[in-house]
Amino acid sequence: MSQGTYEIPAPPVQLVGDLTVPDQAAGLVVFAHGSGSSRLSRRNRQVAATLNEQGLATLLLDLLTEEEEQDRANVFDVELLSSRLVAATRWAASQPRTAGLPNGYFGASTGAAAALCAAATLGDSVAAVVSRGGRPDLAGECLERVTASTLLIVGGADRAVLGLNEQAAARLRCPHDIEVVPGATHLFEEPGALERVSALAASWFIAGFHREKADDIGGEIPDDSAGGAAENGPMTIRSVVEKHGHFAHGGNPDDTAETWAESGFEADEVEEWLLARCFNPSAARDLADVGVTAEMARMKTGAGSGDYVDTVGFKVSDGDLEVDEARELVGVY
Repeated sequence: MSQGTYEIPAPPVQLVGDLTVPDQAAGLVVFAHGSGSSRLSRRNRQVAATLNEQGLATLLLDLLTEEEEQDRANVFDVELLSSRLVAATRWAASQPRTAGLPNGYFGASTGAAAALCAAATLGDSVAAVVSRGGRPDLAGECLERVTASTLLIVGGADRAVLGLNEQAAARLRCPHDIEVVPGATHLFEEPGALERVSALAASWFIAGFHREKADDIGGEIPDDSAGGAAENGPMTIRSVVEKHGHFAHGGNPDDTAETWAESGFEADEVEEWLLARCFNPSAARDLADVGVTAEMARMKTGAGSGDYVDTVGFKVSDGDLEVDEARELVGVY
């Protein structure tokens, strides 16, 4: 893993950014902090650390110079902030360690609006956007032009911001979702709340980056094995679970790929179950055996044990939802 602090040209100024690139990174996430924050934000750095652990590169940068920050109007100048994000993204595309990587944005507060407007400007060059307690409503007419898959994460106790996110989501034309973290307030300071944000963001970015790579190669899942394994053998499945990071394989992609193969799944099926956040091959097998498809398993639910909302696939994998209960929830009788 390489780390460094860089000056990033955004004429007429130079921005400062901290770039972290894991070995064989699957994509780059550029952070847009909110009002009153900076690239040194403890919360964003915690999220970035989780993304790095999952094999994603991160760029945390100050979108304004110290002098510009003295004018509070700049903090809410979404057009200015988004132009800085665009400049940083283009700079990253010229750097040896990040050139060619799929791009994503993680925005907090007003930074979420800037991220969405930057994504609208760059179009297909941005694969995914995640907002944490953000103000996507401030993106205005940019919302209808965003093509990147977008996840809006809001605290359950942050009612005013939740309403603004719901209004913004209604204007989005791209694939999108709202995730509510139960009991969390605006800053996600409650125990486990920010960890939940980090996990949701990592899963969203990994799925978005993988879809972009699949589109680039004609929708096929590449075989990364050196030994030329069979098309649907464990090594091809291994490339799938490896792309979904620690969430999919728990640090041991070889054993996990073998288990998926022994459970009777082919590579494309494994991909569908992982996109449903079903990381346990046995859970996927049990669901499939009672007629629940991976597409059905993407349904969000708060049922079962555990005070949280997630996909049917995730809750069954995590042991918080029984298979029979999942079958009834998705309408398979």
